[in-house]
Amino acid sequence: MNLPPPLLAVIALATSIWFVARARRRTDSGFLVAVAATLAGLALAEAGAWLWFTNQAVEPPRSFGVSDPPTFSRIVEPAVLPVAPRLPGIRQARPRALFIGDSFTAGLGVPIVANFATLVGRATNVEVINHGLTGTDTQDQALLWHYYSSTWEPDVVVWVFVLNDLMPHIPWGGPDYLMTWDPGPVSGSYLLGLVQWVGVRRAVQAGTIEAYRNSLDPATNPKGFAHLESTLAEVYAAVSARGGRLVFVIFPLMWELERYPFSAEHDQVAAAAKHAGAEVIDLLPAFRNEQAPDLWVSKFDHHPNQRGHAIAARSLAELLRSRPLTAAPARGPAPTPAQWLSDARALGVPTGPNISGLRVALTLAAAAGVLAASEGGDENTAISEEAWSFARDCETLMGRGRWKGG
Repeated sequence: MNLPPPLLAVIALATSIWFVARARRRTDSGFLVAVAATLAGLALAEAGAWLWFTNQAVEPPRSFGVSDPPTFSRIVEPAVLPVAPRLPGIRQARPRALFIGDSFTAGLGVPIVANFATLVGRATNVEVINHGLTGTDTQDQALLWHYYSSTWEPDVVVWVFVLNDLMPHIPWGGPDYLMTWDPGPVSGSYLLGLVQWVGVRRAVQAGTIEAYRNSLDPATNPKGFAHLESTLAEVYAAVSARGGRLVFVIFPLMWELERYPFSAEHDQVAAAAKHAGAEVIDLLPAFRNEQAPDLWVSKFDHHPNQRGHAIAARSLAELLRSRPLTAAPARGPAPTPAQWLSDARALGVPTGPNISGLRVALTLAAAAGVLAASEGGDENTAISEEAWSFARDCETLMGRGRWKGG
């Protein structure tokens, strides 16, 4: 018989209560039996709660291959780095798509081959450059566009928006707070943690929903909407000048899809993106008939699993096929490793830079390190070592800061 740990905990507690109730005679032996049974029940309940919590977490699979450059942080996604087939100087004959977004776009928790950006590239015969970066918001993503757009000169930019990308009202932890209170022990007890999880999560969810609505309302977050719209207008002007397209994708949170509370907020974000010139696709209709838990990487991880990525890929591929994409010729020289390292230093000087700049500075430094190593030579070897050293400095500073979490 394979009972779930929470049920075992309940059975253990019920058994101890039964022993106490049966100890009617206040003899020493009866009292001791009742106390021992109660302690045993609590111990079993604690063990059950511990098993339940620890069995929820799923470590995202490591996506690097054995031949990939050594990395030291999950912050640097493998798709961000200019590895062999995507070195800036190499341009394929196919149209090129640049994906920009957060951990949903990066595909946290799923293999690269199952990421929706990868699937879209295969379905549409488009070369995909995925600059999804875990923990970023729209300000970080604007920096990614600024520093990488001239490198890749994309024929289509796919800007993927998740509702916690538009801060500042959303609590740290973002969508996870919609599904659960932070799992873990309270005063060293997982049983108390389970009690807290049951008792507090609804109140936390209500506060998180209100925070999302404030962040996604132009009336209460005018600065955020103005920045989003101006950034998209800049992207649209640059890509349309090359005959390309800007596609703005709104990815729903993987939570209560059958009675989704943020439909109006999706519409408000879509309106801002359309005003900036983007083609907008809202993925919410594609997910409406799904059960959100079936799409999670794990019980306490809101990120879409492989099935969720496949659903998103089908809708996006259909939109991209609706208008032919053409590959425009490259216009400018590829940046040198020294240029990327210089850009990284401009963003991430280790004397108190903001966390947003550090995230992007880290990717630029890592890109400089990889590109320099691939080109070889004494000068590039020195640049590569300097770049990786600077990237480690950025990582250290980021460890002292706060994370968006999605």
